[in-house]
Amino acid sequence: MALLAGRAAQSTRLDNPSGIAWLLDALTEARAKDAVTTLLARDPAAHVALDDPFGVARLLQALPAAGASSTLPAALASRASQGVRLNDARGIAQLITTLSEAGATEAVTALLGRNPAAHVSLDDPYGMAYLLRVLDEAGETNATEVLTQRAVAASGIDEPARAAALLDTLAEAGAGNAAAILAGQVARDSWLDDPAAAARLLRAVRDTGTPADTRVLADRAASDSRLNDPAGAADLLRALTDVGATNAVTILLTRSPAAHAHPDNPSGVARLLKALREIGADNAIAGLPGNAAGAVRLDDTLGTADLLRELREADAADAHSVLAGRAANAGMFTLYLETDPTYAQLYQFGRDPAGAPSPPWKWATPGNQTA
Repeated sequence: MALLAGRAAQSTRLDNPSGIAWLLDALTEARAKDAVTTLLARDPAAHVALDDPFGVARLLQALPAAGASSTLPAALASRASQGVRLNDARGIAQLITTLSEAGATEAVTALLGRNPAAHVSLDDPYGMAYLLRVLDEAGETNATEVLTQRAVAASGIDEPARAAALLDTLAEAGAGNAAAILAGQVARDSWLDDPAAAARLLRAVRDTGTPADTRVLADRAASDSRLNDPAGAADLLRALTDVGATNAVTILLTRSPAAHAHPDNPSGVARLLKALREIGADNAIAGLPGNAAGAVRLDDTLGTADLLRELREADAADAHSVLAGRAANAGMFTLYLETDPTYAQLYQFGRDPAGAPSPPWKWATPGNQTA
């Protein structure tokens, strides 16, 4: 063990900060004090590459733990603040945090003075959110605004699903101020054609923005979203109800979602019927049960079962009967039997396409046949 430790300390490359940090940890854990001394004497702080800010932060933590004199981490902190690459948002956030925890205030000031908010890549949403939180905690208001505006521009806030995902990420990372700024912008500017995406965005804005932001977005979604997708309309109606947007619910119901929904998707129609029924909007159901019963696709057994259940809950007896008959003729006879407890006895020998019970029949064993 001592031989291997000594060789590693004498010969390992010094350009990889993460690798040096891991080696120092391993040597310290193995109590290879001579090897630790040898490695530190080679001054890794002066030689590691600065293209990996996360690795540099990791080494800054490992040096004191390995017993290095204060001059080594101080020298590395100074080098890193002036020369580390600024493209990695997560790494820069971790480096600022590590420098702050080490009391390296001059290095923190120097690093922030290089304006990392204007240079970090935006392809890591969580890393960006982490950096926003760190900048906010450091009181770097201008930097926070710069990075937030860059994030807004890059996120495509006109796409509500992407905007909702970014809001969720910012909130999860604790970047509340940035999330609030973004929530206000998406509430005013997002494209709300897709009701399901609008529903997701509405919940995200409720969780990160102001009540005024939520009201603005709710009214816009209720007025602008397409209503031809019954599942999406159901999602939006539930989201509006969840956030307490009673005015927006009224706006949406005034647009008669049941009258505009395409009735070919049994699962979607079932969800819309249930959403309308749950808020007591029985009058808004209009002719949807009848239209759906005669028009829905019958290639979705579970969706058909859901729709039959919702038609029964809505007291749409005629529509329920029509859909049950279509389901039976389409091969879903077991599902048909489940719609009425009396059917099992009535149709014990089957059902003909016209709906009448099949006459009794029984199996017969074929007789022996001779050549």
